[in-house]
Amino acid sequence: MTDLIKALEAAEGPSRELDLQIAAAVSHNPRFLPRFTASIDAALTLVPKLYGVETGTWPSGLSRAKLYETHEVEVDGGIKEFWHNMKDAVINTTHNSLPIAICIAALSAHQQQEPING
Repeated sequence: MTDLIKALEAAEGPSRELDLQIAAAVSHNPRFLPRFTASIDAALTLVPKLYGVETGTWPSGLSRAKLYETHEVEVDGGIKEFWHNMKDAVINTTHNSLPIAICIAALSAHQQQEPING
C-alpha cells in the first residue's frame, strides 16, 4: 500500500494503471473499474466508513483532502449521532488533482486500519 500511495503522490494526472492498482488494494471487482484518479465521486467511494471528508482547492490549483475520524454517541432514547471536529483530523493530503488527493487520503486511512487483502 505504501508503494501505491507514493505512486499516487508522484502521479501527474489520472491513470488507468493506478486505478487498477487501487482496485486491487481495496479488493474492488476489476470487471468494473471506476476512474478513481479522475473522478471525485469514484475517489470518495474509497473513504472508509465513519470518516468525514473535507476538500478544497487553493487559487494556485493545489488541492487538499482531509479525513476526520467520526465519533458515534448515543443520546436520549438510544438514538445514535455521529460527529467530528477539527481536532479529529487524522489525514491531510495535497496534490494537483483533487481526485488523487482524495485517493491518497483514503488509502492512507485504509493503511492505518490494516489489514487490507491480508
